[in-house]
Amino acid sequence: MAAPQIHAENSAMKFGGKPKDYLDIHQFMDSSKSSFSDARHRAVTHNIWFCVNVIPKIFGEQRKNSDKKMYSTKDVAEMHCIEDMGYVPTIQDYLENMKITDWMKGNSTIEKPIVNFQEKEIKIIEKRDSRSMTLD
Repeated sequence: MAAPQIHAENSAMKFGGKPKDYLDIHQFMDSSKSSFSDARHRAVTHNIWFCVNVIPKIFGEQRKNSDKKMYSTKDVAEMHCIEDMGYVPTIQDYLENMKITDWMKGNSTIEKPIVNFQEKEIKIIEKRDSRSMTLD
């Protein structure tokens, strides 16, 4: 869909009030774009778990708009998802086709630096061997 401002305008049409009453919710919903700029950013915030569990904890279950009407923050977030994708997906919708890699299970062979700043030493831990290097 579009920018948070357009989502906020649509929310004001549906729930009353002014777009500014809803803008912070829509900006938060799209904030993951700053870390991953294509449509896959939506996996983080555009799902039913996020709408039901996270949005109300951050913005409250209900708020009053500038027309003094109460609205559900969950409903605003769900509407955002519907406008963007046509429905409110589950986390499973996103993850069921994701390849599970070793690092996700904590069994990674990726080097993991462990820093001891007091000794100015970084130890690189690998599955096969350990080696150290000093800072300076």
